[in-house]
Amino acid sequence: MSEYHFKNIEFFFSPQDNIFGNDYIIKGEEYNHLKKVLRKTIGDNIFIVDGNNYIYECTITEIKKDFIIAKINNINFHKNELDLSIHLAVGLLKNPSRYDFIIEKATELGVKEIIPFISQYTISHNPKIERWTNIAISAMKQSQRAFLPKISECKKFNEVVNLKADLKLIADIESQELKVNNIDTPHDILIIIGPEGGFSDNEILTAISLGFKKFKLSNTRLRSETAAIISIPYILQTLHKF
Repeated sequence: MSEYHFKNIEFFFSPQDNIFGNDYIIKGEEYNHLKKVLRKTIGDNIFIVDGNNYIYECTITEIKKDFIIAKINNINFHKNELDLSIHLAVGLLKNPSRYDFIIEKATELGVKEIIPFISQYTISHNPKIERWTNIAISAMKQSQRAFLPKISECKKFNEVVNLKADLKLIADIESQELKVNNIDTPHDILIIIGPEGGFSDNEILTAISLGFKKFKLSNTRLRSETAAIISIPYILQTLHKF
């Protein structure tokens, strides 16, 4: 099936663990949406994404009390992902709804992983991994991705800066625009955005000592969620990948 046929088609999410032979099991919120909201019945065709780039064309064969069974008719590899992997690390924010916004928009923009972390100026210490995963699932389906970004467990700043990547970037308003003249085309990019208070001088120095490049997005001070979202197209455009 070509990419064109997937336009304007509603996706439903169910992990690969729910595949048994030629049957796909749909449970939880997706089950409720299919049965109670859309009122799907036996014989209806649906499209299921597994979060690993595959789309399954299925036909509903059974509707049980707590789950739906759908027969897999065809499997398609969805080729709409970026040709590089962006790992976006953002410090926890005081206002949870702003982090929700980051999860949603970063998913729409093609990020592979979102890493919440705690640093020196972090105010909130209450990550909501399950909630953010559900937001990512909704955003994945809405944007017609078939890949579900990983929402990492919350890390400490020192753990984040020690992660491996081909290109490691840290946002700093005191920096200059990113120069890529001497940067080979990377496969994995790690972008770090600070919390409301930004980074301490020691944190910036630590990151630089571990191979990070500083960059700034604007001459004005941006909210963390704004910086997180615009950093993605900014980096892609700088690398001529957007």
